[in-house]
Amino acid sequence: MLNSEIILQKGRPNKKLYSITEEGKMELQEWMNQKSEPAVMREDLLVKVCVGGLVNPDIIIQELTHRRQVHKENLTRYQQKEKDY
Repeated sequence: MLNSEIILQKGRPNKKLYSITEEGKMELQEWMNQKSEPAVMREDLLVKVCVGGLVNPDIIIQELTHRRQVHKENLTRYQQKEKDY
């Protein structure tokens, strides 16, 4: 599914250049047509929110504000990728 070629370089380590075969392209297309599910992950934020009553509310608000900003930045990046596509 992949071909590789070693590229000799002077003054630095040799590198491997990979290229996909026609069979690999077909496999990739088949895989891309399959639905995918989100990865199972552990979310620390959920625990922090559940026990948030043990700390000053400002701490939880700061954490939620931070997370919201991270998600907004990710959304902006995804929307830009969508436009570029």
